[in-house]
Amino acid sequence: MKLEFLNLMKCPYCGSDFAVGDIYQEKEGEVISGFVRCECSEFVIVEGILNLKIGHLNNYLIKFLKEAKPKEAVRLSLGYYAEDICRIANFLESRGLFGQALGKILLGLVKARQERAYRKYLDKNLSLYNLLGYTSFETYLKHRFSADTFWSLYPFIPIMKENKERILDLGCGGGHASFVISTYIEPKQLVCADSIFSNLYLAKKYSAKGAEFICLDANYPLPFKDGTFTLVFMLDVFHYVPGRASLASEMERVILPHGLLLLLHLHNSLNHNPATGNPLSPSGWVNLFQQLPVKVLPERNLIEDFILRNRLDIAKEYTDVELNYSNALYLVGTKDRSLFRVYEEVAAAFLSNKSHLIINPIYRIKRKRDKLILQRKFPSRSFGEEYPLTERYLPEEHTIEGKLLQIVEGSSLNLASTEVSEKDLLHIEDLMRKFIVINVPKDYY
Repeated sequence: MKLEFLNLMKCPYCGSDFAVGDIYQEKEGEVISGFVRCECSEFVIVEGILNLKIGHLNNYLIKFLKEAKPKEAVRLSLGYYAEDICRIANFLESRGLFGQALGKILLGLVKARQERAYRKYLDKNLSLYNLLGYTSFETYLKHRFSADTFWSLYPFIPIMKENKERILDLGCGGGHASFVISTYIEPKQLVCADSIFSNLYLAKKYSAKGAEFICLDANYPLPFKDGTFTLVFMLDVFHYVPGRASLASEMERVILPHGLLLLLHLHNSLNHNPATGNPLSPSGWVNLFQQLPVKVLPERNLIEDFILRNRLDIAKEYTDVELNYSNALYLVGTKDRSLFRVYEEVAAAFLSNKSHLIINPIYRIKRKRDKLILQRKFPSRSFGEEYPLTERYLPEEHTIEGKLLQIVEGSSLNLASTEVSEKDLLHIEDLMRKFIVINVPKDYY
């Protein structure tokens, strides 16, 4: 974390400014481990990530850093159910010498269990895809670029470029959207925030290395001063936050007067959604916002507009019936009414960056002499059900042959390996439009 960023922040619990505490490790102007303080609390910076969540875990992290055990702090931060484990250990340690011994044994067992995972996280040669396991959430992260809910981001790239001074990716997860924002939009400053430390660790390592990273609880006030951001962005997150009304007010507060609020893939309570969370109706989402003019739009219509017609229409007025029957929604909020218009040729911005193209991992590659046969294979039976547009638009099979074969190295497309003709480039862009080929972080696969 860069210390000057603290000037834009305030404590989410007492509202006071932060001050720099002890710094234990610093690299190229970034604090890797140390403390920040406010009038009520002390918070740790672990692996360059500021952790603003209070509780038993924070107390143990402070203890480890002060005992010059930064690796212990990282290991504990990356663990599952760390807060619950620390709460139990703290309870035991308050029960005399025997309890203290049991507490130390518990933390020792946790340390031993997490050692293998900890080493994988630190392996610089391990791709994100190979680091992740096979739980439902890890599978979701592996194939995030194949999910139609993620495609909803791409047509908004031109609008986001108009508000790129300082962007907050709130609930950034493993950093997939952060990668698109940092690579395609190139904001002057990107802030990635999430409630799970391991998500932020992955995002920092693989997706948006130049961003600021903050671990927070979005049910509390956002730790930023008024008007900090030109754009606040959330993708597939807001319906999982219980305190939606207070968070809506906070998002309005931290956006500049003519900034942009962009909330994509909001679940609709009037229709079924997998992993529902705490959804609202279209009118319910709108009513959360009191200061910022907002508009809800049906997700499917806009994604199909992008895929089939290469445009984004946020000027169209949809009926209540159309919105109520939409499984998921977009919410766009801004005082700049000029943004509510039709954007043509929006795929140009999406296709402009080819920094690290790979064949979509959703495909199995079969090599036959002078061709590659790609066969679609979803990671689970439910994947196609959860992402119906993905099942509809990703071809079940595709063949790569001709000169394009010279560019494919394993699963990657090396555009520098040979001279690429304009015809081949158009072919590659067609594969990108179909999401057979995707642009990903360098060490993603």
